[in-house]
Amino acid sequence: MSPRLLVTHARRASKLEILVANAWRAVRWAHCGGSAICDTCYDGVDLRPIKADPRNPTLRRYACHSCQRIVTDWSDTWLAPLKAPLARWAWLVLYEALNHGVGPEIMGRQINLRHHTIRGMRDKLATAPERFLAEWRQALLAQGVTLVKLTAALLASRPKAEGRNPLT
Repeated sequence: MSPRLLVTHARRASKLEILVANAWRAVRWAHCGGSAICDTCYDGVDLRPIKADPRNPTLRRYACHSCQRIVTDWSDTWLAPLKAPLARWAWLVLYEALNHGVGPEIMGRQINLRHHTIRGMRDKLATAPERFLAEWRQALLAQGVTLVKLTAALLASRPKAEGRNPLT
């Protein structure tokens, strides 16, 4: 088997994922004029875009030539240590705005996720600044991202497994 066959290719992002990422970037980098800056040395001049993460093609990465650090769109935010797709977080932000107080079991049924996952995401979402979430909500709606579109996209990307209860 040739080494070429072992290389996995990055998956392509859907148009909806790109819109969600653009809304995130608009809010994330709004305090610095819309362009990325390094969270360590606060220098935006020496940032150079580098290859995207193959697991998350909408996540932009930059190399800071001043302090030799890799900066991403999620760096130094409440989403930094998390691996859930950005579209899933956007769904939760929009869903919480419309249906505040709904239990994680019911929310999990909406997009075929376990209630433990939803509960953990809600706990993490509670640590986010409310002003930031409100601005992200507005940016998502301005990009044309709705709860209905996100629900359909998330269900299509995570089909229900045959013969098992997704809520257990």
